[in-house]
Amino acid sequence: MADLGFDFPDDDYHQDAVFDEQQQEEEGEDSIESEVVPFADFSTQNDSLLKTMAEEQTIGDELEDELLADENMTPIERVYGFRENDALVNRILLAKELPRALEEITLSEAVEDVLPIMNRLAADNDDTVKETFASELDQALLYFYKV
Repeated sequence: MADLGFDFPDDDYHQDAVFDEQQQEEEGEDSIESEVVPFADFSTQNDSLLKTMAEEQTIGDELEDELLADENMTPIERVYGFRENDALVNRILLAKELPRALEEITLSEAVEDVLPIMNRLAADNDDTVKETFASELDQALLYFYKV
């Protein structure tokens, strides 16, 4: 291409230089000054908070582990245990366990205890619980049909 004699300054170089200057100014403004805080001030509060949190978690974990791991518990005992706890996992397990639990109780117990649970599971806010309950609903209805 022919040189027409026009000499344009390198715009990219100028923009890069301006950008670098702005970045350096922002870094100076955004710097965070750290402050040294004695560890002793927070150790007593943290220790008591950690102990409280550990105790609460241990109690909840023990109840859930007891319900899940106890092979000696019958399905109906697990249903009664899960219906008291409103955690998502427990509601899903409750929906799965209902048909097996129905086989172990009388019709009057099923009407008094299990039908309200079934109603609660059918109207649950979580879709996973409703889907799990729907997959087991045929077995539960079959129980009421047979009895």
